[in-house]
Amino acid sequence: MAVGAGRVDWRLELGTDCPICGGQDCWREIAPYERKVIELMPYREGIIVVARFQCRATGKTFSLLPYWLAPYHQYTVRSILLAVLLAAATQENGFGSLFCVAEKGLEGDCRATGFLLGRWLKLCLSGLHREHAELTRWAACDAPRPGLGVRDRLQELAGYCRALGIRGPPGILGLDEVLERHARTTGRFLFGTASQQRGAP
Repeated sequence: MAVGAGRVDWRLELGTDCPICGGQDCWREIAPYERKVIELMPYREGIIVVARFQCRATGKTFSLLPYWLAPYHQYTVRSILLAVLLAAATQENGFGSLFCVAEKGLEGDCRATGFLLGRWLKLCLSGLHREHAELTRWAACDAPRPGLGVRDRLQELAGYCRALGIRGPPGILGLDEVLERHARTTGRFLFGTASQQRGAP
């Protein structure tokens, strides 16, 4: 990103094609917004400023969200994946349900519930399934297996992570490289769907 006299030249970052309508020089920068961000292990909250733009032809907006956040989620991808991988590891040890993992395996002030862990598992697997063809270009990922129970879906997620070189818990290693490579190669988020990509083929 090029910065001159305190301003960022977003055209160097985004190019001139509008990501909404595809028109040349159709987008313009509008006021940024603040977004809450939550990290787990250790728990902390913060605020980031996100650059925002508008398509002149349609009036729709889009943002430059960092690849380490999932669209429409306050928790970072690292936190989401770490919590779900912790659930996968504890399932192997007979720890119990996602609710038990949320209650006993995560920090109390993080407000994560078993229901939220289930949503995160769905978010992670739907992203991995959607991007499976791209991921298999650079990792030996097993084919998606629909219709599995929670325990098997957790193991499927752990298998994807092993194939992609993501290791954890207790920490999480290799995730940033995977997220950055995927974003750079495809222009999409691995986990979650940006508003301008919703409804796209």
